[in-house]
Amino acid sequence: MLWLGGCGDPGAKWRSPSASARREGMKRMNSGAQHRELFAILERGVDTWNAFRSEHPDYIVLNDAYFPDAELAHANLSKTIVMESNLRRANLACASLERAILRKTDLRDSNLRHANIDGADLCRADLSGADLRDASLCCSFLKFADLRGADLSTARGLTDAQLSAAFGDDRTQLPGNVTRPAAWADKALKAPAGDAS
Repeated sequence: MLWLGGCGDPGAKWRSPSASARREGMKRMNSGAQHRELFAILERGVDTWNAFRSEHPDYIVLNDAYFPDAELAHANLSKTIVMESNLRRANLACASLERAILRKTDLRDSNLRHANIDGADLCRADLSGADLRDASLCCSFLKFADLRGADLSTARGLTDAQLSAAFGDDRTQLPGNVTRPAAWADKALKAPAGDAS
């Protein structure tokens, strides 16, 4: 179901799928032919992709995806493994990225307004310059995520602990309920490992 607002029950606990369920989903969906088929379905458009996802709600692997400037607004990318991929400048407004694994993914300058990113793994993801206004980031893993210049001014679900594990700078816009990490002044001078810019 497409998420369009709210963070759900704030008292609800996010449950990670069991290791065996993740392995089984990855085994079924990660062969080369299936990988190309998944890219082809996604390239046909959001409506086709979302119909496919409603029939296949388990974890899906799309590692090394190359979709810069992609139009993925309202896409259901929940429980999708999209590591080390290029989604730079992608339009992911109102997309569901709940429990997605986006490690080391390039999301620079992407539109993630109103996106549901709850419980997503964004370790070492590059979100510099991204628009995350009104996005929900409850329980998202932001360790070493690059938030330099990102607009999180109205993002929901952010905590001081999440931000202290991420990179940011004086251009990073934060909601009023969190504190800008003091270490950001030092970290902003050092690019995260693997940053080519």
